[in-house]
Amino acid sequence: MKTTDRAINIQAVTGVLQLLVLILGVGGLFFTIGTRDEMLKDATEEISDLKSISTDLLAAQALSQTQNAKHGQMLIDILRRIDRLEGP
Repeated sequence: MKTTDRAINIQAVTGVLQLLVLILGVGGLFFTIGTRDEMLKDATEEISDLKSISTDLLAAQALSQTQNAKHGQMLIDILRRIDRLEGP
């Protein structure tokens, strides 16, 4: 094999290796972006679930406070009626 043939083979191998490294680099970049996008999608879904849970919790708390006020008023009315029955 001549020196020029050997140099051409080395250049061809080097070119193929550079192309391979470039393809792997771009593939890794797309994989990283895809993974990040999937993580963002999952986080967005979890935040939506948390928002729904907090809304339901707030509604339950408001209903509980309303019921407590209603029960308190009922107890006051019952006490008033008992006082009326007992009289002076």
